Amino acid sequence: PMSPMPWAPVRRRPWPAVCRPSLCCLAGMFCLWGSMSSLRSFLEDSCRSLALAAGGCSPRGPRHAAPAALRARGLRSLGRLWRVGARCASAGPKLLHPEEARGLLRGRSLAEKVVNIPAAATNGPRGGAGLALRVFELAERPTDSRDTYGSQLWPAARFAAARLAAAGPAALAGRCVLELGCGNGLGSLAAASLGAARVLATDVRALPLALLRHAADIKPSAEDGDHQWSHEEGEIRPRLETAVYDFTVPLPSPLSVSLRNRAERIPPPDAPLPPHDVLLAADVGYSKSLAWRLGERCRETLRGGGRVLVAESRQMPECRLAFSEALNLDGKLGRPRLRLEGRPWRP
Repeated sequence: PMSPMPWAPVRRRPWPAVCRPSLCCLAGMFCLWGSMSSLRSFLEDSCRSLALAAGGCSPRGPRHAAPAALRARGLRSLGRLWRVGARCASAGPKLLHPEEARGLLRGRSLAEKVVNIPAAATNGPRGGAGLALRVFELAERPTDSRDTYGSQLWPAARFAAARLAAAGPAALAGRCVLELGCGNGLGSLAAASLGAARVLATDVRALPLALLRHAADIKPSAEDGDHQWSHEEGEIRPRLETAVYDFTVPLPSPLSVSLRNRAERIPPPDAPLPPHDVLLAADVGYSKSLAWRLGERCRETLRGGGRVLVAESRQMPECRLAFSEALNLDGKLGRPRLRLEGRPWRP
């Protein structure tokens, strides 16, 4: 028989010093990926169990029906999660401080626009006073794409300002005006110039509110002699407030708004609107989800005895239908069915 060969110890070459940190980083990334995958699987399983329990099924299959207690517990858990999420995501209007507004515009180039609204061009029921208002837009493209929409003047804002001018100062005297999605604020400037007691201009972004605040604070110069300004410096500043506010929370998903029984599936808004007498919205319902929430907010205002002025410059039948359905959802307004109608208008 062959004798076993003696085993000699093998001296392994050490890893290079350069490779050791790389191996540690790879090991750390692998552990982090594993923990994140486990956490994601746990959350998915928990949400799936809650959803199945709320629907009356069991994660093990349709044969194992969840008892009534488990189903009720699942519904309570879903409701608790929804309330916590809505409470965290929503808040009341956050007033924009003047110093913060000036800081947002520091270093940016602005483009000035003068909007003249004669009373004869408004086609209103009563002849009111004309308006000469100054608004500002960003001269360059904003760094954040979410500020693109609210940093420019839209046709519906001109129409809303024209309707307010046609109604005259008597329609807004002593009233509180709330504008949703004001953008650079032509409608709010018109309401404040016409003598509204208080104007709260809200938008989901702070940069458009800074443009509105700049337009309200600026003083007409001697070079503006060709325009009869509707206000002097400091005249509308105490009555005009700007606040960051999202009236759509929780925003319904496009799928839920597209369903036939959407009135039963879409949750109501989490909080009422701030106190107001007149609700103003211009070019806000540009999606079905936004149009639905806007219709609900208009119904809320009308139910409280207020007045509503809504203008949309784009012809989108699906959005118009969603707005009309949400506006007339409960049928308790005590008036004929309301809806948005197209009307030709030339500024």
